[in-house]
Amino acid sequence: MAQLRTMYAQAINISLHDHDNADYGRLIRDIFELEIRVNYRSDDFIMISSLREQSGLFYGTFARFVEIRRDGDWFDLTTHEKAEDQVLAAINIPPDLFPNLSTFLFRFDPDRHLLIFESYGLGKTLSPNVVKDYFEEVLQQTAILSRFGGAEVSVVADHDQLDEIFKFDRLTRVKMLIRRPNSDHESDDFERDVLAEMAAEGVRQLEIERVAIEGTSMRPSDRTRAYAKVAAQNGEVRTHGIEDGATKTKSTDNIPLRDGEPYDPEDVSEQNILDRLASRLTQKFIS
Repeated sequence: MAQLRTMYAQAINISLHDHDNADYGRLIRDIFELEIRVNYRSDDFIMISSLREQSGLFYGTFARFVEIRRDGDWFDLTTHEKAEDQVLAAINIPPDLFPNLSTFLFRFDPDRHLLIFESYGLGKTLSPNVVKDYFEEVLQQTAILSRFGGAEVSVVADHDQLDEIFKFDRLTRVKMLIRRPNSDHESDDFERDVLAEMAAEGVRQLEIERVAIEGTSMRPSDRTRAYAKVAAQNGEVRTHGIEDGATKTKSTDNIPLRDGEPYDPEDVSEQNILDRLASRLTQKFIS
């Protein structure tokens, strides 16, 4: 038996504004075929490096790498000085090679617009905010925007932990942002009502705010918590309050949907582990 490894996975939700004509399979294929790489921090870039379709799902890989400024200065460790031109002349890095590669598996369900990705594995990590920023940037590219229109991307929160962000010594404010819920994912009656209301009013985004009477603590109703559950899957919930005498803020960003599993690489592949995690996370998402 080999040394056990552990993989964790997390999820983001992509929702096109034009629900009636949305083609999420075409969307993910176009993003891959355009080979768009996004600079998300300093010299760090990310892109989709592989994609295949199987049984109605899309399996792919994110490649994260460093893009070196080829016209920048180099440090010579021998001289502790800026490298001389004649030294640099000996360096020949092909323009299509980039160092410090890390790869992360993902699975995209076009029916639920749900992308589940490897957030930790083999000692490397990929945060949901990086994946979210990647898709937000890609979806603004002219070639994508002209074909698919606008879209919203959100990190999927764990609604089982929603109670945690309501816990304060004194809860003073609750702000909920609901982007138009996915009309074709399995939702409860309340979420369907929210979608119907937003569609009837021509609303793409709904903002709901509750503010406590001064000096008192809010007591969120079942309806407020139901709105919060919808927002956790399709937007964001942010709460404010007093805890241990200090003003604090909590958010669904602090409770991302996440699952992990140890595995023996001699018995099961990384792809199979991601499939297991993705299936469990999908059930949590639709429950």
